[in-house]
Amino acid sequence: MKTLNDYIEMYSEKINSTLERYLPENKSDKLDSALRYSIFAGGKRIRPIICLAFCDMVSNDADKALPFACALEMVHTYSLIFDDMPFMDNDSLRRGIPTNHVVFGESTAALAAMGLYGEAFSWIISDGYETGLSDKQIIEGIRILLDASGKNGIVRGQVLDLENKPGLTESEVLNIHNLKTAAMLKASALLGCLAADASDDVFKAAEIYSDNIGLAFQIRDDILDVSGTIEDMGKTLGKDAAEEKTTFVNIYGLDQSQKLVEDYTQKAIEAVKPYDKNGFLQTLAVYLASRNN
Repeated sequence: MKTLNDYIEMYSEKINSTLERYLPENKSDKLDSALRYSIFAGGKRIRPIICLAFCDMVSNDADKALPFACALEMVHTYSLIFDDMPFMDNDSLRRGIPTNHVVFGESTAALAAMGLYGEAFSWIISDGYETGLSDKQIIEGIRILLDASGKNGIVRGQVLDLENKPGLTESEVLNIHNLKTAAMLKASALLGCLAADASDDVFKAAEIYSDNIGLAFQIRDDILDVSGTIEDMGKTLGKDAAEEKTTFVNIYGLDQSQKLVEDYTQKAIEAVKPYDKNGFLQTLAVYLASRNN
């Protein structure tokens, strides 16, 4: 019987080999090097893994969702490059190594991020047909990813997070988390279902699952920003407190915040339990709720 790590390794190998094909090494090209630097910096691949897992759950053919999965990782990485820039969060460390703009300069980093964003949608179109996606699936997949990554998703979430200040209400903090984190996780689940031609009830379960793990994931991040270590997290800690941002830890404290993580995780598990026969998505939710990085 496959373990959680077996599935993660299997999906990660598919994702990484496809990303290598999409973004081949070219050491003589500064832009290509900057794109690859962040894409292959050791991320957990959570979003593309969720995409492949939902497709696999429905169709037993994860490969059909690979263009969506790799596009998700490229869009996620684009957002991290911008997030780390001096005019945003001004971070010098990401995944345990210097951030893109520290290595390549701010201008190249910004252009690399934009390049990743464009490549994501280009590969959905060019490789989608090769994996058997229909015109309708490709167009709907692009719409889902644009919505999650644009002004109705992470862009608006980042704007609201930049405006985060002491005294925000729980609903205001929840809105930031939904836009900044849960939106892309929802897109991940929905794109996996789309590639597999899932039924409406599976789409609904995917939406509930991803909404709840998205909130659990971000609250766990808030907790780790206070209680984690730089060695585990691979990034600067304590920035939320230093910038006087309101987080769930401010509102509820560490223990109650972790209880919320567990509550949201249980809701996610209950949503997919009838369909997740090998238990991977349920086990993944538990893993994310207790992670240290």
